[in-house]
Amino acid sequence: MTFLATVRTQESYYEKIKKKSPQYQIAIKQTHKRFNDYCMETFDRSCEDVIQEMKRSNEDAIYDTLQSWINWNDKPNSIVNYFAHMKPYLHYRGIKLNPMDIKLNLDFGKKTEEELHPLSQEEYKKLLLAASYRNKVFYLFMGSSGMRPVEACHIRKKDLEFKERIVIHIPAKWTKLKRARTTFCSKEVSEFIKPMLEKIGPEDVIFPYSFTSAIDVTFGRYRKKTGLDKVHENNKRALITPMSFRAWFISKISRHDPNLAKKWSGQKGYLLQYDRMTQEEQLEKYLEFEPDLLVYTNKEDPKVKKDLENVMTELANVKREMAKYKEHWDENVRLATDEEYKRKEIEPLTKKILKRFKEELREELLEEIKTPKVAKSRKCPTCSQESHDKIGNHYKCLNPDCEMATFQV
Repeated sequence: MTFLATVRTQESYYEKIKKKSPQYQIAIKQTHKRFNDYCMETFDRSCEDVIQEMKRSNEDAIYDTLQSWINWNDKPNSIVNYFAHMKPYLHYRGIKLNPMDIKLNLDFGKKTEEELHPLSQEEYKKLLLAASYRNKVFYLFMGSSGMRPVEACHIRKKDLEFKERIVIHIPAKWTKLKRARTTFCSKEVSEFIKPMLEKIGPEDVIFPYSFTSAIDVTFGRYRKKTGLDKVHENNKRALITPMSFRAWFISKISRHDPNLAKKWSGQKGYLLQYDRMTQEEQLEKYLEFEPDLLVYTNKEDPKVKKDLENVMTELANVKREMAKYKEHWDENVRLATDEEYKRKEIEPLTKKILKRFKEELREELLEEIKTPKVAKSRKCPTCSQESHDKIGNHYKCLNPDCEMATFQV
């Protein structure tokens, strides 16, 4: 045996796929667990024992065993994914399956596809109301950016760029297609997320969730709390999942630009690699589409806007009419108030002043009557004799020898 040869086991396979995403590794281990459960239930042997037996068996026995496993699964819509995860592992262990033989020997049954449930704005609000503050921001973050839960979980503070809207730079290693991309989040989200960003460093993740399974468990509690825990009839999967927020984003943006919806959400698109836009151009488009993404603010419908303008015009007319009536009312009130004030305050005061004035005038008149008037003395211009008798505007000289009988000063 060459010194380069190694024994291939389940553990060595897990070591081999370490470069794959955590979600892929979890899915592989879940598939192996289901295959092991089948082996224990059917053969009372471990998965490892059955694989060793399959390596010694002919092709018919291998395909019969695999078909038995397919039929054993109670999730017909998931068995295709289970087999897709199991096939490379079997190849790694030395059981090589030919695509044509798979097509001819294995029957996966007809896959049923349920009609997917579109998340409504009211449902979105109910879930946000039930969620904690961090989860509320997390759901809004996905709904306004189109990110997958695993992508949103690994966004660090330094991956954000603050412009007119927050620009999100998603690292390639966390995306499904291993392709870095840029997306945005709405102004509505920015107001919620800023308090959280103030408490963490540049290298810290904003939403420190360890596993997407933890997200699903928490979300399941919110579904039950809000009464939104309905499931599909066939596969028993919930109608609303954390991926519904991503679907919200793609549905809204696709109405305007399907290519940008795929670009921002990280989906494959026809010739998408050649559709290149600057960040400023993308932001301009995002601002144009943003009203459709808002949860707490309804989009302004043109018809509603016109009706609102008509209502506002009518309201302005009513206000003008009311202003006229108010002015007339105020004038009447003022006049009524003036009359009342005049009756209560002015008239008594006037009577009091007039009474006092009459009394003072009466006293002055009585004083004049009691005290005779004495004319001021005037000297005669001829004889310089003092004169005390006044006749009209003239004075009478009292000197009998004076030639000037009367004089005027």
